[in-house]
Amino acid sequence: VTSDVLSALATSLLDGTVFQIVRELEEIQQILERDLLNRRMKAVNALRASKRVDTDEGEAEIRRLDQDIILELDQRVAEQQATLQRAGVPCMMPTNKSEDISLQMQILGWIQRLSRIQV
Repeated sequence: VTSDVLSALATSLLDGTVFQIVRELEEIQQILERDLLNRRMKAVNALRASKRVDTDEGEAEIRRLDQDIILELDQRVAEQQATLQRAGVPCMMPTNKSEDISLQMQILGWIQRLSRIQV
């Protein structure tokens, strides 16, 4: 991470808006993850009740559901990246590149740690 990125990050954090945005994105993501888990558990339990969970058809149904969940999570990540980009957080932009995502996660980790510091 360059000093320019760190400087831009510090500037983006000055008014506290980014801290609030990150907190809200975290809350929304937690709700989404719980909803997706419940949806999956409900589907698996329905397959168990119908005794199809261990059949090829049941496994294919779970696989399709898992793929839908992954697509929904990927879409949410892109939305979060775009939101943080609009908020002026450096290095934030919709991307699937693992090295970019790794840097974004590092920046988000810093933001989260800084938000816990009491001044």
